[in-house]
Amino acid sequence: MGAPIAVAGGVDESIFQPEWSPDGILYFVSDRSNWWNLYRWRGGQAEPVFTLDAEFARPQWRLATPTYGFQSAGRIICTYTQGGFWYAGSIAITSEDGPGSFTPIPIPYSEMGRGEIAIDSGKAVLVAGSPVEPYSLIKLNLSTGNAEVLRRSTSVVVDTNILIDYLEGFDQARLELDRHDVILLSPISWMEVLVGAKPGADEQRVRRFLRRLLRR
Repeated sequence: MGAPIAVAGGVDESIFQPEWSPDGILYFVSDRSNWWNLYRWRGGQAEPVFTLDAEFARPQWRLATPTYGFQSAGRIICTYTQGGFWYAGSIAITSEDGPGSFTPIPIPYSEMGRGEIAIDSGKAVLVAGSPVEPYSLIKLNLSTGNAEVLRRSTSVVVDTNILIDYLEGFDQARLELDRHDVILLSPISWMEVLVGAKPGADEQRVRRFLRRLLRR
């Protein structure tokens, strides 16, 4: 082992998530440009991996919350925040001098400020949410871009009108119910839906539908 070397950081620079790549190169996030961007230590100096007016970091009081990981020695999968929203992306790392190329990964989530991102076997696992989705554990297929919900942080209370629209055959209501694994049905919604059912076969159909929701 040789003498220690100050790579980055100091009074005027803060560092986030130092990480060794699969080929043994030190990567880290620095705010030296006034944006939390990715850098690597190579050839005795820090060089930018990719520059963007965005933050590839989280608040420093949150520990063990990485925003990037290595799909391979030549590719980084990352999350970042810009303009108040979170995004996911892929950075192809160049072996030459200069920044890599960036490709956005479109996913239907805009909040990734919690948890961490982990990459393995062509998949990324992260915690994400949106205005219409609670925080959930997401598995992202890096080849297809498909996002699969592994587990949601909370159940969903469905509005009575959505249940009525479902029973009347509206596709949008069906799609809304199908998005959720667990649904909470309030006693008030139960009564409101049953009030509109005709006695006999229609009422039995509605009761079967409501019981099926509770067994999800």
